[in-house]
Amino acid sequence: MFAGGQFGSWLLSRLPELVLRWVFVVFLIFVTANQVIFTPSRDQRIFMSVVTGIGLVLLGVVIGTLAGLLGIGGGALAVPALSILFGASDLIARGTSLLAMFPNSITTSVANMKRKLVHIKAGLIIGVIAALTTPFGTWVAGAVSPRAGAIMFAAYLCVLLVRSFFVAVKATRAARGSRA
Repeated sequence: MFAGGQFGSWLLSRLPELVLRWVFVVFLIFVTANQVIFTPSRDQRIFMSVVTGIGLVLLGVVIGTLAGLLGIGGGALAVPALSILFGASDLIARGTSLLAMFPNSITTSVANMKRKLVHIKAGLIIGVIAALTTPFGTWVAGAVSPRAGAIMFAAYLCVLLVRSFFVAVKATRAARGSRA
């Protein structure tokens, strides 16, 4: 994830905002569809092998790149990938994803701070509040069925997707208007 995060952060500082907006919309479509289509089992585990290890390394590069590029935590990609590709239950996938994101969030945040792409105060406020409320979220995740959890997350993603789509359309129109 480290290499991917650095690469994504580098891309973030170089790609046009319009491209980033549409990449994010496509990403949200993929993740939302995945939540609607796939429901993991609660009794599945990840079994390590050489092939699994190689797959996890490749997944880390992809997630790190998208995390650095789109500013996502990576869980929206890691959780479904760990469940679908590696057989993890939804709870194991979420816990594994959170652990995996920790070092990547630090290195990518440092890279983004060097590029002056971070609002430190806002990030710290969000981070502290998120850390304080995570135990409640963990309790809710364990209390609802995997299907209900997927539907709740998909509903949230749909709201985000609709908003992101309209913002991207507006930015596209503005870009076309400025070229005329």
